[in-house]
Amino acid sequence: RPSVFACLEHWKHLCECEPTKLRLVYRYTLAELHVMVQDVEKSGGCKTQETKNSQRPSSGTKRSSAFNKNQEGMQVSQARPAKDWLLRASKILHEVYSSDEYATLLKEAEQFLWGGSEMDRVRDVAKSLIQAKIWAEAVSDCLSKVEGEANKDSQKVHLEFIDELLRVEPGHQKL
Repeated sequence: RPSVFACLEHWKHLCECEPTKLRLVYRYTLAELHVMVQDVEKSGGCKTQETKNSQRPSSGTKRSSAFNKNQEGMQVSQARPAKDWLLRASKILHEVYSSDEYATLLKEAEQFLWGGSEMDRVRDVAKSLIQAKIWAEAVSDCLSKVEGEANKDSQKVHLEFIDELLRVEPGHQKL
């Protein structure tokens, strides 16, 4: 049921489907959540559990350092696959467009998009892939219309549309 939300502790109570069929949808990336927590703490509106724990001299320090180590471990474990993904994406952006390859790369990127600020580069390249995919499909559509006109198929391509396609700077140049 996609319209139902729950915290990560209680998601098991939402559905009786087998775990492999479930999908967690994160509303914010870790980087966005971190900024939100900092903003709330700066405004003095409330203190998070981590802040409260860090104010305790002994147990808070242990909790905070354990939390940070866990977070760092997660970042390290995602760093290598993300780097590999970035290399593949950069290579594919320089090759002839393949709808299947772009779709595969964008699907694989989903595992990194929720990450913190260390995944900003992945998010930027994924956006470039999406833009390149849209552009390539528009060019393909335009070419099929032009080729169709040669075969007496009466679909016209407006000059403004062609100019717009030609003005696009290739995304791989920005990488």
